[in-house]
Amino acid sequence: MNRLPAPIEYEEIVVPRPSFAESKLAMVVVGVLVGLTGFGGALALGLFG
Repeated sequence: MNRLPAPIEYEEIVVPRPSFAESKLAMVVVGVLVGLTGFGGALALGLFG
């Protein structure tokens, strides 16, 4: 029933969060990539190679 106010509230809540969420996601992604290329890469080479 309240379809108009919901999106507006969500937009206001979603706008400030991306900067904080993205920074955390970026750190996690970088950590995962470093782990995959470093430790995971050696395992992958040993398993696939």
